[in-house]
Amino acid sequence: MRSSIRSTIALAFVGLTACGSLSPEGPTSTAASPSTTASGTAESLDGAWSTGPVPLEDVREAMLAAGLDEEAVEGWIDDQGSPPEFTFELRFDSPEFSHSRADANFPMQVDESGTYVFTGGELRISLPDLGDAYVFDATLSDNTLSLELVDQHEEGTVEELETHRLYTVALYASASFIRTS
Repeated sequence: MRSSIRSTIALAFVGLTACGSLSPEGPTSTAASPSTTASGTAESLDGAWSTGPVPLEDVREAMLAAGLDEEAVEGWIDDQGSPPEFTFELRFDSPEFSHSRADANFPMQVDESGTYVFTGGELRISLPDLGDAYVFDATLSDNTLSLELVDQHEEGTVEELETHRLYTVALYASASFIRTS
């Protein structure tokens, strides 16, 4: 469906540190609020969103553009079995969300779930079982959602934190999501 990363995706890590600036509890029960971004207005993110097939090269480029180490990116790709493409899906049901993924080696299934808050162009997700929380700048234009990771809080070693950054950029910020319902 898409052969290259949309030019509207801007990936950057701003102020990421091992300790982060988020509370480990993150958002837990606040419902999504109406939000206006520079690109549009949304009453809610509730519903299903999908990237459609994203070529492996696009995921690689997004990870490198985010400043991730090339050797680590290639290692992550090898760990995934170097599939030709990925498909990522998000489902929001305020205040809960789930993220699913599929590739040639992995059928579509939920790989992360937790709670979210969407206000003022910012999407905060919390994975309470892991103690992880992430903040994305969210651009919502018509039925397209683009995410840029801007902060995170995670528990673990420095190596584990870097691994989580790889996954977070690949799973959430390597392509835009299109509303499917």
